[in-house]
Amino acid sequence: MKIKTIINDIIFNTTVEDNLSAKEFLEILPLSVYMNKEKDSYSHFINYKLDKNETANHKLGIGDILLEGNNKIVIVTSTNSTDKKYTKIASIDNPENLEQILDINEKPVRFENKD
Repeated sequence: MKIKTIINDIIFNTTVEDNLSAKEFLEILPLSVYMNKEKDSYSHFINYKLDKNETANHKLGIGDILLEGNNKIVIVTSTNSTDKKYTKIASIDNPENLEQILDINEKPVRFENKD
C-alpha cells in the first residue's frame, strides 16, 4: 500500500510495510507531526500506542520510517546499522535530498493516505 509523506509541501510516495504496526499506523492517518533532529534521523513521539514487532541488528536505509517503542515515529536520514530495536512501518520510495528538506522544515511532516 502507498501513502504520501509531505515535507515542506514536497510529496514523497511512501510504501507501507505489511505488518500490524503499519496497519495501525494507517488507521491514525492523516497525521501531522513536528520532527526533532537526532544523529541520523528525525523523530516525534505520537499520542498513540501502536503494536510493536521490534527487530535489532538490522541495516537502516535513508527514508525508512520506523516505530521505536510503541509511540515514537522515526525517519532515517542516513544509511547505517544499529543495535536499537525498531519496527519498520514504511519506506519513502525516492528519498533524494530528504535530510536537507527535513533540515529546513518549517511545517509539520504530514502522513496521509494516497488519493
